[in-house]
Amino acid sequence: MTMTSKEMIFETLKRMGYNPEIDEDGDIMMYYQMKIIYLFPSRDEDSYICMMLPKFYEVAEERESAVLAACNKLNRDIRIVKYYMDDDFKSVTATCEFFYNDNESLECFLEKSLGIIAVVRTLFKREMAELLKAE
Repeated sequence: MTMTSKEMIFETLKRMGYNPEIDEDGDIMMYYQMKIIYLFPSRDEDSYICMMLPKFYEVAEERESAVLAACNKLNRDIRIVKYYMDDDFKSVTATCEFFYNDNESLECFLEKSLGIIAVVRTLFKREMAELLKAE
């Protein structure tokens, strides 16, 4: 019996010592360094994962253009991470997306991606401070 991508990710996170949960929407959720992280395996079962840190920065109405500029610059500078304003333009979310080949590469990429997603807020705030200082 083969496991689905979701089951494989869930079991790998448990084996790594984390305590993942399945939320009410059926998504994998976990706490990492006092942050709630979501993991979305591809629906096509093609070994692709999107790790998300949702709504980590609230957007002040008068700062929308600066936030978009910060997202754009960080997206150019850090390839594996995608920063974007949510549909309502009130918050910023970041994702770290990757493919894996097997259990070993899944564990390696999960660990590296968690390390990356742990610092996206800091990098974003630093970029915002630079942009606002330049105004």
